[in-house]
Amino acid sequence: MKSYYCQALYLTMNLINPDFPEDVKKEIHNALKVPVDSNTIAELENIGSLGVISKNKMIVHPEVTEDEEKQLKKIFKVEITKATVNFGSPYVRSGCAANDHGFVIGKNSTGVEIGTIDEGLGFLD
Repeated sequence: MKSYYCQALYLTMNLINPDFPEDVKKEIHNALKVPVDSNTIAELENIGSLGVISKNKMIVHPEVTEDEEKQLKKIFKVEITKATVNFGSPYVRSGCAANDHGFVIGKNSTGVEIGTIDEGLGFLD
């Protein structure tokens, strides 16, 4: 059995693993009452660990492709910043959680990573 890591990335939209069957996509839409799309980030399918979104801005795995970045901007209507956490981990959600009021980040994150994420999520003016 294949496992999927799906994460509702924002209140107005849900991005899921592209391997999800169409009936599951429909169930997610019915349960969450938001549009559901599927895509990859950095050509990876574990969407929930590859992006964090807040305040119309999003941080993603640093190897996101140009096409994926365009698609994410179109889906979520956000600015995209490539970032890492915890001393170089590209799985940004593994070390960062955010909402529209702030974010928390893993203790092993460097100053550069903290600054990139702070700015990338729209908290650093």
